[in-house]
Amino acid sequence: ALSKDVLKGARESGNSLKISIGDGSTAKKTLYEWTFSKENLKSSETLKDLDLSLSIQSVKTGKDTEAGKIINSIQKEAGKKNKQIMKDSIICSLGNNGELGCEAEVKMYVGDYAKKNESYYLYYANSKTGKLEEVPCKPMKAKDGFLNAKIKHCSDYVFVEGKLSADVATPLAEQVRNIKKSKKIEAGKTFTIQPVLPSTLKKAAKITRKDGADMEVVITYHSSDKKIATVGKCSGIITGKKKGSCIITTKILLADGSQRNAKTKIVVK
Repeated sequence: ALSKDVLKGARESGNSLKISIGDGSTAKKTLYEWTFSKENLKSSETLKDLDLSLSIQSVKTGKDTEAGKIINSIQKEAGKKNKQIMKDSIICSLGNNGELGCEAEVKMYVGDYAKKNESYYLYYANSKTGKLEEVPCKPMKAKDGFLNAKIKHCSDYVFVEGKLSADVATPLAEQVRNIKKSKKIEAGKTFTIQPVLPSTLKKAAKITRKDGADMEVVITYHSSDKKIATVGKCSGIITGKKKGSCIITTKILLADGSQRNAKTKIVVK
């Protein structure tokens, strides 16, 4: 375990922190490595004691993990292509559970399972929803048997050969929730659209960076009829003007260029 006092000490001294875990052999082979950069430690809100243990398994050997159960469920319904992708996936089970409190980069040895020159994408296995979810991670190839991932949340992750389709894994933009499909308000009254973002997305006024455990997202709003209801472009505050109905469009634009338009029907009484 890593004490939060060690993390606080590194933050206070302005240093990065790197912890390597070996296999215990005389060859001192590194199995995985955690890095907490000084920039991320400085910007962290809450530091906590962390269990840095992890295990790397194939889908077959990791069938009883949360990720394994989700993958097996997907395989029963997935098409031929996705079944093969799932079969060759690599499961990473982290000992810690929940938010890390600070972004970390984890370098892990997957040489026993990774294919040479194959591009891998990273997905989070959400045990609450029973689904795989896209995370902000560029495709990567195993280098000297290692794959790297930047994370802020610990649980089970899956390295997958090729990007999964939306029917198999939830895209980042679709993970923005709590946007009502309809709402009734009175003329002169207000209602605020308040999207809930996963920890892998960070709301921003404009896109300034594209790398990290979270991805910047710009959210704006538009009314189809301002005579019926207006909406603050950035605030999402809807004001009823007169009796009738209109559509408020919530535009979600991610740093990787992907986007989603969510529509809310507003009925002004």
